[in-house]
Amino acid sequence: MVKTAQSSLGTIVVDSSGKTVYTLTNNGQQVPCTGMCLSVWPAVLLPAGTTTATGSGVKGVGSTMTAAGQQVTINGAPVYTFMGDAQPGSTAGEGINSFGGTWHVVMAGGGSGG
Repeated sequence: MVKTAQSSLGTIVVDSSGKTVYTLTNNGQQVPCTGMCLSVWPAVLLPAGTTTATGSGVKGVGSTMTAAGQQVTINGAPVYTFMGDAQPGSTAGEGINSFGGTWHVVMAGGGSGG
């Protein structure tokens, strides 16, 4: 489901199509992305019928049931992609403040960019 890739920020986590994966936090706490947020920051979901998330070279991969479906998590944090990333490996969403928090690229080591 997720794997590592090289970017200008270093080794990051991307989804199966190569899109950069992000988390949304506010003061170190996870913020859920719901409603209109999901139109800009789509949730990384497991394919229908799949119950286990996998990660090639990525530690802490899991999943949780959300309104959008079975969503991939990394170290317990739900992950999303960004509609503003023009191509695989783009990191245009790093540091954007929107929808109640700050978006950060998920780094291969499990931390966040920025």
